[in-house]
Parts: sequence; C-alpha cells; structure tokens
Amino acid sequence: MMRDMLLFGAGASVDAKLPDTYDLTREILKAVCDAPQDENREVLTYLAGGILFADGIAGRNPLRGRVDVEALFRAATRLSKWDDSDIGPFVSAWHPRFLQLAAGRRLLRGHWDQRPENVFAAAATELTAIATDLLWKRDHANDYLEPLETPCSVRKRD
Repeated sequence: MMRDMLLFGAGASVDAKLPDTYDLTREILKAVCDAPQDENREVLTYLAGGILFADGIAGRNPLRGRVDVEALFRAATRLSKWDDSDIGPFVSAWHPRFLQLAAGRRLLRGHWDQRPENVFAAAATELTAIATDLLWKRDHANDYLEPLETPCSVRKRD
C-alpha cells in the first residue's frame, strides 16, 4: 500500500519539531543499524559512506557527517538501475563493494512478497517507509499546515 507523503523544506519540518533533511538521514540510519539483522543495513550504510566520500573528493569536510536524505534516496534509486544506465559502459571499474552488493538479490518470502529483489531498490523502498514513519507524527505542532490538509484529504478520496 503506497501512502502519499509531502516533503517540505527545512523551515516547515523544523517549525513542526520534525527532523531536517540531515537529521532525518541520521534517524533512518540509526533505525536501520539498531534493527537486528536489517537486510538493507549494508546498502544504506554503503550509500551514506559513498556520499561522505564524495564530499572528501570534492574538497569538502567529510567529517561534518551530514548526509541529505534526498541524496541518499537519489543514490539508491539511481544505483538500482546501474546495469541499465547509459553511463555504465563508460565506467572503467565499479567499486568492488558496490559489485558485491549489486550481485546480491533479496530472497522473496513468498509469492505475496512484493518488495523489489534488487537490493538498491529495496533500500530505497525501506528508506521511504522509515522516513514516513518518522515524519508521520500527529503529536507535533503543525497547525500552520492545516490549509494543506483539505487538498490532501480530497486527493485521498479520488
């Protein structure tokens, strides 16, 4: 079941006492790393590490430890299609750890299991699910978002 989710900029989330994009990544990774034997842990930590590594390559301080949740989702989504990518033939060598992860396939738990077999697509799906759980909190002060509730509730009935 897919639920609609609106993702606002930092101003809206911070005012509502919700995590900003960097804290949301931190909370998602904490949830994944704290869960016993989470099947997406290796992929999501690999992606977050790769984003920090890219900061170092670009001359930015990778020790600031800030990974944008949108960059994490974008990386998981793009890498889920790495073998169909137009740039694939031009990459002389994929990182060995990436190839190990990409070679793995999720084991389906039965014919009803609709989650993606591709480990990067599965990680993107879990990333969205955890973010939804973390952000879907009725006890936060979000009265200023009330004008959006009517259009969203009307859309759900369609």
